[in-house]
Amino acid sequence: MYNAQMNDVVDWLLGVCKKLNIKVMVSPSWLNDWPSRSLASLKLIYYNPNWNPRYELPISLAHEMGHVITKSPDYNQLNAEAFNLKIENAADVIAIQLILKYINLHDLRFETEMQLAETFAIPDYMLHDLDLVVKHQAQINLLPNSTKLYNDGRFSLSF
Repeated sequence: MYNAQMNDVVDWLLGVCKKLNIKVMVSPSWLNDWPSRSLASLKLIYYNPNWNPRYELPISLAHEMGHVITKSPDYNQLNAEAFNLKIENAADVIAIQLILKYINLHDLRFETEMQLAETFAIPDYMLHDLDLVVKHQAQINLLPNSTKLYNDGRFSLSF
């Protein structure tokens, strides 16, 4: 993904955060090996724009948004073992849905899911979820409307 397109995706995701009242903390002094994190209980994301490799920035931000949207328990050293695959998988699915929403809104087209995955740096471990989400996109209702985060924690990806 080219820098301009990557920046556009990140800007769009930050706009979605704003619409959902998710606070995003950014610091230009953070080291490039410090991953972004989220505290869902505070609706807060610590987003590291210096992360390397840079092409992972959009999917990384979308993944942290997934934690906030799904109200994941906050990660810390005390609950590291409880922070399991199910929690990470839920954040991954939301991240993929957000990327697909961006693609739909910008009328981008890809010949294959692999081309989409490579363009948006979707990691190999998310490819199964990508396949499921793409195959069920019509059932997920990704039509343009409005953003809604319901009080009971449900999230509507229709914008």
